[in-house]
Amino acid sequence: MAITLKFWFHYSKVCRMADIPDRLNQSLDLSIRRRTYESVKVVALYWQDGHQGYKDEGRAVADTFKTAFQYSTEEFAIPSSNSYTHVLGLMTRVLLEIGIAAEKAKAASLLIIHYGGHGDRDDNIHQGQEKRSVWAADGDPTLQWYRIQDQLDDLKTHDTDVLLLLDCCFAAQAARAHNTLGGRFEILAASAMGMETPPPGNTSFTAILLKEIISQLQTKDYIVVKDLHGLLMKRRSQLWATPVHTALRAEQRPIRLEPLSQLSRSGVMKEDVDVDTKSFLHLLVEIDGEINVLHIDEIARWLGADTPRIISKLVFQTTAQISMAIKEMGKGSDNISSRLDTVSKQEIETAWHAVVDLVERYYAVKHGQSHYQPSSMNNNQRAHEFLRRLDFCNSSVIDAIERNLLGELDVQNDIASMEQAMNDDTVRKLGLVEHFRMRQMISQSEVPHTLESHDVLYGNDIKEGSAIVEVKEYGPYINPAELPGLVARVALLAGLLRTPKSTGFRALKCLHWEDRTLENKFVFYFEVPSGYELGDNNYQTLHSVILTARSAMRPSMDSRMAIALGISRAIQKWHSIGWVHQGINSHNILFFRSKLTGELDYLHPFLHGFDFARPDSDPSIGFAVDSTEFNVYRHPSRQGTVRQGHQKIHDLYSLGVVLLEIGLWQTAISMLDARKQYQARDIQKVLRKSCSDRVAHYAGVSYQSAVATCLSSEFGVDADNKKGSHLGRAFELKVIEMIRKGISLT
Repeated sequence: MAITLKFWFHYSKVCRMADIPDRLNQSLDLSIRRRTYESVKVVALYWQDGHQGYKDEGRAVADTFKTAFQYSTEEFAIPSSNSYTHVLGLMTRVLLEIGIAAEKAKAASLLIIHYGGHGDRDDNIHQGQEKRSVWAADGDPTLQWYRIQDQLDDLKTHDTDVLLLLDCCFAAQAARAHNTLGGRFEILAASAMGMETPPPGNTSFTAILLKEIISQLQTKDYIVVKDLHGLLMKRRSQLWATPVHTALRAEQRPIRLEPLSQLSRSGVMKEDVDVDTKSFLHLLVEIDGEINVLHIDEIARWLGADTPRIISKLVFQTTAQISMAIKEMGKGSDNISSRLDTVSKQEIETAWHAVVDLVERYYAVKHGQSHYQPSSMNNNQRAHEFLRRLDFCNSSVIDAIERNLLGELDVQNDIASMEQAMNDDTVRKLGLVEHFRMRQMISQSEVPHTLESHDVLYGNDIKEGSAIVEVKEYGPYINPAELPGLVARVALLAGLLRTPKSTGFRALKCLHWEDRTLENKFVFYFEVPSGYELGDNNYQTLHSVILTARSAMRPSMDSRMAIALGISRAIQKWHSIGWVHQGINSHNILFFRSKLTGELDYLHPFLHGFDFARPDSDPSIGFAVDSTEFNVYRHPSRQGTVRQGHQKIHDLYSLGVVLLEIGLWQTAISMLDARKQYQARDIQKVLRKSCSDRVAHYAGVSYQSAVATCLSSEFGVDADNKKGSHLGRAFELKVIEMIRKGISLT
């Protein structure tokens, strides 16, 4: 499971330094990406006219890194004439090559340089020598390596790290660099300054280094260069000379080597990876005095120096970003938020005032400026509770901005406006770009129509036991004229489910889908989120958990309320981009089994089973199954032979039934008398009565109010506007907020 850290600094200070979040985020992002590399090049250097033993060991270095790590390798024989020009040209070409590859992958790159040969003392002070790194052939030619090393920082990109493996006499003199190089630059040298090292053979530094690397890879899937030096220092390594490890730039995480085949399992977030499996670990950092750029750089070095592998991303996200968005709304500038109407702005500002009030109250209590002092909480507990509430308040503001901006652009239905929104600074900083991209896909119906788009693409991503298979039958009696539209709609749904999106959508990533026309069905393959068990019995539905979970295996009341809130917010997210689910029920809410605990993760439910879902602007009659087990979740107007097309309000009714099940911890079908035949309105009456009679006792009055609103469909919205904002606001106030209030989150 991926973890994101959010760091919060005092609101009044951060708001005066708007560039701080971007600066820290940039530094932290680079630190995370440098844990693994997308582009690695190993260059083995030896003299063209040098000893054959050095050439053999250079080839052994290239072969080892190519075989064990799958790194790109290259051997280079240094010519005796114009050696400086040739080696500098080599370094320029290689650094450009790996820099371009890393930039394309938005990742870091690594250059490993191995040199085997003679070294020069470079200690003749009468000739201006400074005991720096100079390499020597068997004869007179020498190469002033230090001159090339000093230029590497100008040749390489900031995202490129360098590791020198030097098997020569006086090797550690390479650490006497005049420049403080950018990025990570480490040296693992065979000998200290002024010290010699043995020639090629079984006892050479290179031979023992390669032997130790191979040995470590048999038990671990990575090697930290600093730790490798520690192993070489041990007596059992049988090195003649004492090796030296130096990091030319201090306070940086050591370079780590791992096979490229391991990178896909390393947990590093990529642009095309679904971000739907994140958890949040909150850390409160208080700063004495004002923050400046030097402080931010110091914090970035501290956080990035030894980031645990489980962390996939470090995010510095403050209320300052939201504050800037609020301020832009009142400027009348070209910012996309300036297009919002007065009602939309008021809704966002109301949510923002809740954030400001929360921060100011916490600050007042912390500094003894308030009479309110919760005696039952210590400082750590108070900070934890504050961060939990701040997260929900911030989410409320962002949700309001997202919902209203999407609604505004949806009315305009303007391609240029949507493109502008995705490039807008407010949208980008608040992490809403993907939401607008999905809205664009829906509004423009960007549907892939070719067979290859769904029958071949992503097919290789599916491994046995790693995907959930979902089958949707459409029957043999469908009108052939309707089939192309249905296929196009399913293709669009698969595209939306494949698109990276925020955690709030609570949806699995679609890897692949097929239209099996001869069998009259669609088959979907969904990815099991990272951090969860693969294979059989790796997940359960909410419906099965309610029926079978016993004693300690049942989710607590806190977990049940978190499930209710998570699913409600997910539906709100899908509605905000203009998509209805059409199949909301407890059979389509999934919980996966954690790899760490082996238990179901109740805090992260997934919304599944989109039933021929489609844009809400094009309501569908669909292919309803006349079954009481599923009709119990359907709005009365969606049942029978004469029924309405599916709209948002019908999703909310289905949600109400699921909320009722969560509150009473009882399946909806069991609330009906199995001996009776029910009409659609009769089912609704039974469910509403169960809500009014029992939910307040089990889950509280606020939660009961949220359930009742959904089951009655009484949101106080007789006719929604074109933006759909009336129903969206009513749902936020009458359902989302009531659930939150019921569990004391705000």
